[in-house]
Amino acid sequence: FFSLVFLSRIALSEEKEKFKPKFSIKLTGGYGYVPLGDINEFLDTRSGLSRKKKIYWPDLFSLRDEIKNINYGLNLEGELRINISSKFAIGIGIEYIHAKKESYLILRGKNSITTYTARESYEPKITIIPIKLGIYYKLPLLPRTSLLFNIGGGYYFAKSSLFFDQHEKWSSFLSYDSASYDSAYFSSFWTEHRYKFNGGNFGFHGGIGFEYSLGKNLSLVIEGQGRYVKIKELKGKDIMITSWGDK
Repeated sequence: FFSLVFLSRIALSEEKEKFKPKFSIKLTGGYGYVPLGDINEFLDTRSGLSRKKKIYWPDLFSLRDEIKNINYGLNLEGELRINISSKFAIGIGIEYIHAKKESYLILRGKNSITTYTARESYEPKITIIPIKLGIYYKLPLLPRTSLLFNIGGGYYFAKSSLFFDQHEKWSSFLSYDSASYDSAYFSSFWTEHRYKFNGGNFGFHGGIGFEYSLGKNLSLVIEGQGRYVKIKELKGKDIMITSWGDK
């Protein structure tokens, strides 16, 4: 899991006079890039199966819409920062990352006697809650502007789910001229999956930004952040429901 998010935050600023140890609060909100491994690989595989039918048998199959990956999500963060000197600070924070995407595709096939329609819908979701510890370094540039560096680590709690629904319909019509009668056949089949998984792992983060002092106790910060965490061996369950006939 890797995320590159551009955020803005409002925090309590430190005074220009002689330094005194103090606390400050950082509030962050934004919408960032959140690429996911296993979930997006599953969606790509499902999309590829349908597209291969269209590629190999273009005269028989048509494809509408597409299965979309999760690439972006909401990011909220609150952090308590302890300024231990005029340039260094320690931050303890909690973060909330949430991403989801709904998409569907329709595959249709037809020959002289049979019509086939498959509608697939997908709704993946993921929620990640990191508990983080970081170190900050502040480098003054101008009277009211400073360059900020931060690095740290934390534990990332993750919960993911995937709803997958597939509904297939067939209809066939046969004509027997020699017997002077016709035969029609209709069928419908649907499958529903509900995957739910949980897990967690340690990760690292870092960033660089600019702080502009708006007043004695208020600063505006524009910051670029990057993180790396790989959450493996998620545990959970899959609930599957299948049935013939319309859902």
